[in-house]
Amino acid sequence: MEMKNSLQSLIKTTWDLHVRINEKINCNGIKFCRYCSDIHGHYCVVADDTVVEEREKMIAIRDSLQDVHNILIYLQRIKSCQKTHRDAALASLEEKRLLLIERVNQCHEKAGKLDVLEELKAFFGNGKKLNSLGISKRKRLNRRFRRGFLVFFLILQELA
Repeated sequence: MEMKNSLQSLIKTTWDLHVRINEKINCNGIKFCRYCSDIHGHYCVVADDTVVEEREKMIAIRDSLQDVHNILIYLQRIKSCQKTHRDAALASLEEKRLLLIERVNQCHEKAGKLDVLEELKAFFGNGKKLNSLGISKRKRLNRRFRRGFLVFFLILQELA
């Protein structure tokens, strides 16, 4: 949430600066020639070389600021997509976890008590919600559990 708010504030700030630079570029020291308007009936633009150089520099700054603004918007879109993908992955994980618990319970009824099955039930819960996995804490599985998990899947394949 904090990253989202900071990105939004950065995007807003860069756009405000972009608008202010545009205003400076458009009204920066350009004068109209009175001689041409009196004699020829139309206006021509008169500008100093320094004003033209300053305007070109401001245009370059504006273009760079526009690039930064575009990248910030891109980052915001990526952040939104990541959240969507994360939510989809968590939903899929929950579905697979429930299926695993169901298969463990079926196998537990047929095969009797196995340490691996008990450990699986203890780790993955008994079919309740996902937080029993400890996803938010991101605990690493120890080697014993990984070996037990592999043995469990081999047993499931033999029974199927």
